[in-house]
Amino acid sequence: MLLRKFSPGSSDLRFSSMGCWLALIFVVLLAGCTSSPVGHVLRDRVGTNSTRHSFNVCHGYGCTSITNVSISDDEWVQVRTLFVQRPQNAEEERKRISLAIALLERIVGPKAGIEGDIGGAVYLGKAGQLDCIDESANTTSYLTFLRNDGLMTYHDIGEAVIYGNMLINDWPSNSATIIERGTSNQYAVDSFWHNNGSEPEILPVYLWSSGCWLDSPECRRLSYSEAIECCAGG
Repeated sequence: MLLRKFSPGSSDLRFSSMGCWLALIFVVLLAGCTSSPVGHVLRDRVGTNSTRHSFNVCHGYGCTSITNVSISDDEWVQVRTLFVQRPQNAEEERKRISLAIALLERIVGPKAGIEGDIGGAVYLGKAGQLDCIDESANTTSYLTFLRNDGLMTYHDIGEAVIYGNMLINDWPSNSATIIERGTSNQYAVDSFWHNNGSEPEILPVYLWSSGCWLDSPECRRLSYSEAIECCAGG
């Protein structure tokens, strides 16, 4: 099943998350939840005690397929190199996190057979493709590895979030999140819209969940409060 794919900035982009909704129906029916199903996927499919030496990678839409992989010490050195010069503030750290997630996707992709993943829910049922649930679970694993190695100074890992309502023709999407320490500012870390190995979108959850950033790319890279004002038309 082919689902259209669009680039961020297009108002039609949300249509490509339809595959996410189809997988979401499957997972929600199993989990019986009304919030993001990613927590259940992490618990039941990925495992809560994973380390970079052995962890499950989700793919196949709704984490219907998993592949156990590892990240070698030499590969992890590449990740740590991104943080050799420590970020001086939370904004800088979010940029490093974005680079690290992209690098980890390039390292893990060939091992799990997902290096050819195309952004958005493009090919439902095609091997090696990921939906937003897969992406959110895998990104949360990568964030956990960064945190456990002391590479995240300004952020903690938040619970995955969901937005959208099929009843009003707004296809749901999920995302991993981080929370800026000392604040309540929560940021989506969303790899779903881009090809494997690309930097994820990291933007305030308010902005992400409003869908504003799809139509107003100028609002993406602002501070938390500025992004809220931008989406409000300020």
